[in-house]
Amino acid sequence: MPLIKEEVLNELYSELDRLKTDKEKLQTGFVDLKLKSNQQKKANRRNIIILIVAIILLVFLSIYLYLQHSNSQSVIETKEQKIVTLLNRINSESKPKTSNLKSTVINPDVIYTIQLGVFEKLDLDISTKENFSFKEIENKEKRIYQLGVFSSYTTATLFKEEIKKIGLEDAFIVPYNKESDRIDIKKALVLSNEEFYIKE
Repeated sequence: MPLIKEEVLNELYSELDRLKTDKEKLQTGFVDLKLKSNQQKKANRRNIIILIVAIILLVFLSIYLYLQHSNSQSVIETKEQKIVTLLNRINSESKPKTSNLKSTVINPDVIYTIQLGVFEKLDLDISTKENFSFKEIENKEKRIYQLGVFSSYTTATLFKEEIKKIGLEDAFIVPYNKESDRIDIKKALVLSNEEFYIKE
C-alpha cells in the first residue's frame, strides 16, 4: 500500500474541513431560503385573503348604497306624488277669482303660509291663476312650494298639521309682512296679536 505524505494528508483534511463548512453553509442557506419561501407564501395567502375580504365588503357596500339610494328616491317620489295629489285636490275643490295672495285676507299686518318643502327635481306645472293659495319660488336650482294664506298663526298651524298627516313632514309655517317680505316668526306673532305662542 502506498504511503501518503503528511502534507498531502493535511491538505486532504483541510479540504475535508472546508467541504464540511461549505456543506453547513449550504444547509443553513437552504433552511433560510425555505423559511423565506414559507414566509412569502404566508404573506401571499394573507394578501389574497385581505383582497377577497375587501372585494366582498366592496360588493356589500355597493349593494347597500344602491338600496339606500333606491329607498330615498322612492320616498322622494312618494312625497312629490302626495304634493301633486294635494295640489290637484285643492285645485279641483276651489276655483278662485284672483291669483293675488293678499286679496284673500283684508289688509293684514301679517300673512302666514305653509312651506311644503324645497325640491330639486320636482317641477309642478301649475298656473297661479288656477291656484290662488299656491306659490312657487325659484331659488338657484331648487324650487320652494308654499300653500295657503292665513291671517292667524292658529289657523296656519292647524293647516300645517293636516299637511303633515299626508306625509309632508318637512312642512313649516312661513310668515310675511304686508309688504310681502318674509319676517321672523316672533315678530309675526306680535303683529297678529298671538304673543302667547312665543316661547321664552
